Amino acid sequence: MSATNSFTVNVQEVNSAPVLSPISDQVAFAGYRLTVTNSATDMDLPTNGLTFTLDSGAPSAAFIDPANGLFVWTPATNQLPGTNTVTVRVTDTGAPSLDDSKTFRIVVVPPPLIESIVASNNSVSIRWSAIDGRSYRVQIKSDLSQTNWNDLAGDVSSTGSTAEKTDTSPSESQRFYRVMLLF
Repeated sequence: MSATNSFTVNVQEVNSAPVLSPISDQVAFAGYRLTVTNSATDMDLPTNGLTFTLDSGAPSAAFIDPANGLFVWTPATNQLPGTNTVTVRVTDTGAPSLDDSKTFRIVVVPPPLIESIVASNNSVSIRWSAIDGRSYRVQIKSDLSQTNWNDLAGDVSSTGSTAEKTDTSPSESQRFYRVMLLF
């Protein structure tokens, strides 16, 4: 005697946690928008959906796009210099739901501040507070009622806590200057 039976074996995958890529510490400037692109991978097949969130303790105006992980924060113009700790978390839609998180620091520093403007021998030297390794652009205009600023040729890369640019062709009797941080 013999008997034959058939059956189906369903092998279900065990959910694996997503992996969030490391996030570098950042420098943010008061009044300037900071964006950080975050990415994560999920090794499950089929791939689980992923949702990005910020843990408590992030700056109150900070935002992360839940779908693509783009972190955005603009420190207020009156933001005091200091360090903020932010934890980004990515959670999958698997059963059970699993997550990964990474923490990074954002150091807020004040925007460039012009420290001196010195006119001498038909040139004007402008010195401002700077962040080492950052690039700056000096802009000019002769009348504050003008809407557009003109770039003074040649950007400046800072090599210390101050930077300087000399305007060698001031043709107007008065000029207004501003310093822009380049990203």
